[in-house]
Amino acid sequence: MLTAITIVLITGVGVIWYAYPRWRFRSTMRKRPRVAFEDVYQREFADQGIDYDLAEKLWRRLSDCLDVPYGSLRPSDRYSVELAARKGWEYDDELGAVEHLLRDAARSRSIEFDMRSLKTVRDSITMLCKRNAT
Repeated sequence: MLTAITIVLITGVGVIWYAYPRWRFRSTMRKRPRVAFEDVYQREFADQGIDYDLAEKLWRRLSDCLDVPYGSLRPSDRYSVELAARKGWEYDDELGAVEHLLRDAARSRSIEFDMRSLKTVRDSITMLCKRNAT
């Protein structure tokens, strides 16, 4: 009986240990006011020769990959600050998946890719979605 209780407690602590930072990140992002992508596009990208459909698709994929509600992602979100894992959780974040997503997008458009040069979501959209980048 004591062994079963110990196993349940250890499992519970493990689940909390794993889930808490994700819950905290999601809850922070959900508190942000929602902004339509159309508004973001008009304000940030329309005058830069950014393809709307491609930018919207990448924006949605980044949002999904980062587990950020679609309307809560911001162009100014920095990978190393707002979207980074909390201290101590650096190896359990979504940024590896983001790098893979961006690398694939760059490869499909024959764009040279270096994740270190991308500091913000804006940088990613700008680099990968220019109309003349193909």
